Amino acid sequence: MEKYISLTLDFILSPKSTVEQIKQSNLTGFALFVLILAVFTQTVSNQVVLSADSSHSVPLLYLNFLFCVSLSLLALFLYLAWIHFVSNLFHKEGNIKTAITTGALCFIPLFVAFPFSSIFAAFSPSPVEWYSGFMSIIVLWMLILFFISIKNTYSLSGSQAITILLSPVIFIPVLLVISILGILILILSFS
Repeated sequence: MEKYISLTLDFILSPKSTVEQIKQSNLTGFALFVLILAVFTQTVSNQVVLSADSSHSVPLLYLNFLFCVSLSLLALFLYLAWIHFVSNLFHKEGNIKTAITTGALCFIPLFVAFPFSSIFAAFSPSPVEWYSGFMSIIVLWMLILFFISIKNTYSLSGSQAITILLSPVIFIPVLLVISILGILILILSFS
C-alpha cells in the first residue's frame, strides 16, 4: 500500500521520473482504480456544490457517476489509442499499457476537488462559480500532467508531443471535409 501512495505522490511532484518507474512495472489495474476513484470523488464534489446552491437541482449521484466513469474511460482509451497510432507514425516506440497507466494517473488532481467543494459550499455565497473556477485550474493541472506523461512515455520532443496531442483537432475536421466532398462528388457523378 505504501508503494502505491508513494507512486501517487511522486507522479504529482515529479511526473517525468515517475513515468520512467512506471515503464518498468505493470500498474495498469492500480491506475484504473485511481481513475475510477478520482471520478467518483469529483462526482461527489459536484453533488456537494450543486446541493448547496438552491437554484440548481441535484441529479442522481449514481447515474452521474456511472456516466462520468464511462465517458472518461471511453475518451481516455480512444484518445490514447490515437496517440499510440500517431506516435508510431513518428517512429516513436512506446508501450500502450504505460500510456494507459500514466493517462489514468493524470486524474489524480481530482482528489483535491472534494475538500474545496465542501469549503465553497459552506462558506461561499456562490459556490458553483467558485467551484467552476477551481475546477478549471484542476483541469489545467491534469492537462500538464498528461502532456508530460505522453512526452516521456513515447520519448517525444515538446513540439512532437504538442503535434500528437493536437492531431485529432486537425485530423477530424479534415476527414469530415474529405468525406463530405467525397459524398458530393459521388452524388454529382450519378446526376
